Amino acid sequence: MSYTAACEHGKDVEQMTAEVRAINIEKGWRVPSGGPGGNTFGDYIALLHSEASEALEAYRDHRLADARARTASPKAWAASWPTS
Repeated sequence: MSYTAACEHGKDVEQMTAEVRAINIEKGWRVPSGGPGGNTFGDYIALLHSEASEALEAYRDHRLADARARTASPKAWAASWPTS
């Protein structure tokens, strides 16, 4: 089955899938040939833990604000946002 409806970013599902696959290969989540390659279950748990820790750190620094446009240090930038 092929999904060709474009999302708000102008990419269809197949394009987004290819992009995610390329990022996963680049970051070590999968090998180019597919499958787990030489990674063990423990390797994937370690990768997941690392990503979750980074997400928690970003949340602590920025809460739910958009951090892509910041110009100051993360701590100074986060301090400028209301806490409630």
